[in-house]
Amino acid sequence: MSLEVRQSLPPSWQSLPTALQHPLQQLLDLVTPLPFVDGVILYGGVLRGRYQPQSDVNLLLLLNDCSGTSLRQLETPLSQARRSIRLAPMILESAELARVADVFPVKLLDIQRHHLLLWGQANLQNLQIDPEHVRLHLEQGLRNMQLRLRSCLAGQAQDGLSLRRHLLGIARPLAIHLQELMLLQGLACESDRTLAVYQAACSHWNLAPVPLQQLGNLRQETRLEFDPALLAGELLALLQTVVDIADRWEVKL
Repeated sequence: MSLEVRQSLPPSWQSLPTALQHPLQQLLDLVTPLPFVDGVILYGGVLRGRYQPQSDVNLLLLLNDCSGTSLRQLETPLSQARRSIRLAPMILESAELARVADVFPVKLLDIQRHHLLLWGQANLQNLQIDPEHVRLHLEQGLRNMQLRLRSCLAGQAQDGLSLRRHLLGIARPLAIHLQELMLLQGLACESDRTLAVYQAACSHWNLAPVPLQQLGNLRQETRLEFDPALLAGELLALLQTVVDIADRWEVKL
């Protein structure tokens, strides 16, 4: 079984928000002359039309040398970029890109689907990612959410504000995990918007829609009135169902 890389028409430099184009061009002017830089790749939410001034700008830097000497030469260009945009760089050696796919399978799948090569070379489309590594990563992430929510509910059930913050913090990660699990199983998920992912997951797996609807609404409007302890309990039951799905899913090679 191979994982399908689902990507629309490749984004272009002109499609980037104008607020990013000048800082990124300045960064390229500084890093591309460096002999150890192989590629500069933009990825993440900015390529999905979600950029806001407070958004992170995810950048993958592929180097042929990640020694301390080389990395120190990146300090000035990266610091300068951070002063104008919320740059979040990930630095990998070009030769290790395929080797890290087993420990960062979901992240690299996301980069495959949504990226813009700003400069250099990057053989991302031919990167092979084992579906079983994706399944294990998703199960681990879902179980971590489950364990942390149990601890939060057991220790902070009376602290509505802390519990509310915890729920807000898992809303988007849960959507990402649900979407990737659907894609792994070949199920349709037409949008990566949080509420749209929740709705698709409820439809495919017959999940209770109300808890996810409340969680999605909380992410959009933090002043909503609801019982955090009640919602946390309902989400724990839902997480158990999803964890079981991830645990029992047989990846067919």
